[in-house]
Amino acid sequence: MRHLLDVNVLLALADEAHAHRGRVTKWYAGLLPGDEICTCATTELGLVRTMMNVGTQPALAGALTAFSEFKKSSRLKIVFLADDLGVEVMPAYVKTARQTTDGHLLMLAAKHGARFATLDTGIPGALLIP
Repeated sequence: MRHLLDVNVLLALADEAHAHRGRVTKWYAGLLPGDEICTCATTELGLVRTMMNVGTQPALAGALTAFSEFKKSSRLKIVFLADDLGVEVMPAYVKTARQTTDGHLLMLAAKHGARFATLDTGIPGALLIP
């Protein structure tokens, strides 16, 4: 199974101090050896931006290094998904500005045969990490 990880899921895996680290690492530990975790430009940029904003890695170089180390330490294959969907490809549930990125990621995951794994409730079709 392929899982496109939301920014907060990536952050919880990469940052030991994240509030949902236990929840996400428990889910991650239950994934099977053949499973893949996926990122894309949107989620990788979101992770780096968030790390810099919250101060876990205030400099760009530190954030990039932390993400690189996370990728190297992953027990699962990490796949980068090309994002070739235009903004006109949105699921019907998207009604507000706050839903646009998640809606886009949901559609991108589906296009690549992946599930969009998130901590956010209210995204129809996404995998809510328990």
